[in-house]
Amino acid sequence: MNRLSNYFEGLKNADERTKRRFVAIASGLSMVVVILLWVVYLNLTLPALTKTGDAGNVTGGDTSISSSSVGTAPAEPDSSFFGILARGLKVLGSGAGKQIETIKEDAIQQFSKIGAFASKKNETSITPNTVKFEPNTSLEAIPPTKLPE
Repeated sequence: MNRLSNYFEGLKNADERTKRRFVAIASGLSMVVVILLWVVYLNLTLPALTKTGDAGNVTGGDTSISSSSVGTAPAEPDSSFFGILARGLKVLGSGAGKQIETIKEDAIQQFSKIGAFASKKNETSITPNTVKFEPNTSLEAIPPTKLPE
């Protein structure tokens, strides 16, 4: 116990880089332990399903039932934890692929609009004014005003 408290005391006095490395490693290990415990818990609590394609008898207590008398059900996909996880990832992957494809098509449309706007040439047209501005000579003259010095 004393060695452990000495280790944490040394860690408390260590530089920031060492502290951050310790936190990152401890967090990673904690996450791995929690995920492993979760997988073990799910494997223990989910009912164990037998494959329907197995030949032979299914026994339960004192009774024995032949697989031929039960009938053949359609083969189900892998119902283990990792099989379900793989199927879920496939569904998510296909949904993500569709979303990426939609985003890609939208981006292509937007870039084509931007390209059309950028390649548009500016046109200016100067039309001569048909009426020339000439000051009216009938205006009264404004007398000059002296500014104070």
